[in-house]
Amino acid sequence: MTAKEYLMLTDILLNRIKQKEEEIEMNYDEIRDCKVTMSDGTENGKNENGTELKLCNYIDKINKLQQDVLTEKERLLAIKIDIRKKINQLELKYPKSCLLLTDRYILHKSFKEIFEHSKYTEIKSVYNNHDQAIKDFIEIHGNNF
Repeated sequence: MTAKEYLMLTDILLNRIKQKEEEIEMNYDEIRDCKVTMSDGTENGKNENGTELKLCNYIDKINKLQQDVLTEKERLLAIKIDIRKKINQLELKYPKSCLLLTDRYILHKSFKEIFEHSKYTEIKSVYNNHDQAIKDFIEIHGNNF
């Protein structure tokens, strides 16, 4: 994996977590939409539409997804710690690169947000400085991860 791919791992994991959290919410919506249909002719009320089974399946899916989210969050934290350490090693030699990479890959700011909160006069400068920051990162750490 290249240095840039390594730095982008946090974004990939955040997206994966977000997708799983959305799936959890969809399963909760399905549970809320479930309607129990009982027949009138039995003592205990026979569940004719399998609602109990559906509810159990949704609950099982939610539990599995919640565990996956926790696992992904732990992995994200470990990777963020490692990436932050590597980015911070640029601070003495390349302080601007250190700030830009931190904003982008630790704080997950978009290029537009970085531009709006910086002294750059045009957004193209952010992209150019980002490219240079990646080169600086590669100079210190290499390009194989």
